Amino acid sequence: GLSSAAMSVAGGVSARVPVFHAASLGASRARRGTPVSSKPRVPPRRGATSVACVAMAPPQSTARTVLALDFDGVVCDSEPESSISGWKHGLELWPDVFSDQTQYDRVLAGLRELRPVVETGFENTLLARCVLQRTYPTVVVLENWGKVMPQLMEQWGLDRGEMVAGYGRVRDEWMERDLQGWLPPDPIYP
Repeated sequence: GLSSAAMSVAGGVSARVPVFHAASLGASRARRGTPVSSKPRVPPRRGATSVACVAMAPPQSTARTVLALDFDGVVCDSEPESSISGWKHGLELWPDVFSDQTQYDRVLAGLRELRPVVETGFENTLLARCVLQRTYPTVVVLENWGKVMPQLMEQWGLDRGEMVAGYGRVRDEWMERDLQGWLPPDPIYP
């Protein structure tokens, strides 16, 4: 169903986005302005700008300007939820690699530190495996994710479209099955 919280902030809504879709879209640009550690932030890559939005304008408006908001990282901190989703997706793709549940907290801590490089949600899955297997040191990932990511995709035989769809499905299923469990890892900023 649709969530009015995901669809409107002020004024009428000219384009409505289901909450499950809005959540998955917003993850791609989360936490751009919020440091995740005492280390210097890595600037966004490739002139990144937010592409996820909900268009806001009165339904009868002829206004040429549309206010577009990406709630992820602005209103709420989606890092915990997107990291958990990355773990869940990794467990689904590589059950043998993700079989050691004692590594869960370590991987989530690593994902939090690497959050500045995430542009699209599925990257959390790659990063989860990278952290789990200690594939690269954190500083290498932070400074070279644009080069590291395609290498990992090729090494692990992954297709970008399948990864995007799979990660999105894992999140959608989590929300549909356990919305009350999905909401707390997306805390609203004070």
